[in-house]
Amino acid sequence: LADLGKRPYIALGALAFLCLLPLALTSTQGMIRRLGRRWQRLHRLVYGAALLSVLHFTWQAKQDAWRAYLCAAIWLLWMGLRLVYWARDLRRAWLEDSDGG
Repeated sequence: LADLGKRPYIALGALAFLCLLPLALTSTQGMIRRLGRRWQRLHRLVYGAALLSVLHFTWQAKQDAWRAYLCAAIWLLWMGLRLVYWARDLRRAWLEDSDGG
């Protein structure tokens, strides 16, 4: 706990780990069945955990910061692709709704 004051990036790493813990615990077929649609909502925590992980890695990198920046670039690309797919799915749903009415 004393290190948290001196090294706040440790808190980010711990928070990322805490976000991933329920995902690991609910990734079995039985838990997926029990949670139903709530499982997908819960597993969207992975986006926040990934961001926290990248921030943790970038903040703690001292010498080889290029690796941290590479991870950040990959995360940004990943989020950009997710945004494109989300917008495409939203547009499809909107077009299906407007055609049906």
